Amino acid sequence: MSGRRLLLDAGNSRLKWAVVEDGHWHATGQSDYSDWSALTAQLKAGTRCFVASVANPEHERQLAVLLEAAGLTPAWLRAETCFGDVKNTYSNPHQLGADRWMGLIAARQRTDEAVLVVSVGTAMTVDALSGDGTFLGGVIVPGVHLMQQALRQGTARVGEVTGAWQAFPTATADAVQSGSWRRCVAPLRNNMRA
Repeated sequence: MSGRRLLLDAGNSRLKWAVVEDGHWHATGQSDYSDWSALTAQLKAGTRCFVASVANPEHERQLAVLLEAAGLTPAWLRAETCFGDVKNTYSNPHQLGADRWMGLIAARQRTDEAVLVVSVGTAMTVDALSGDGTFLGGVIVPGVHLMQQALRQGTARVGEVTGAWQAFPTATADAVQSGSWRRCVAPLRNNMRA
């Protein structure tokens, strides 16, 4: 596909973007929703714009206003029942997050073997795709930062100190870090056995 494209991934905590020109990655970046300056520098009229969003409606509205002011008309990507040979088996196919759906499509373009598609951000998702392109389902768990935040808010003596992963931690910060990562790895182990 030739021309200039702006690809936007509007996540729960931040916006990630890439500019692709004539099939080559030209620029990438990210920003939180309070500072659009890095993205604004990339907005050029005539650019085809695609958005995969799981952001809250207010962030989506702000993004739409910003893009419209720059003369861009974004295509808001949504999950469908199928794309090529990728089949969405979600009980309500349109409820599958656009980020997860795009991940499944991208994985299928790379291989025709069965794969797990893992995305780690505010939440972590693990989605399974069969060798024939059928979405088998997936799990969503809190990401590491969200788990640690929950522990800090819900317990009296877990502070903001960053720990390190250890097999058998002997300090609270290390125990929080190690436990968070172990919880993130558990869905991977469970899905690989299935």
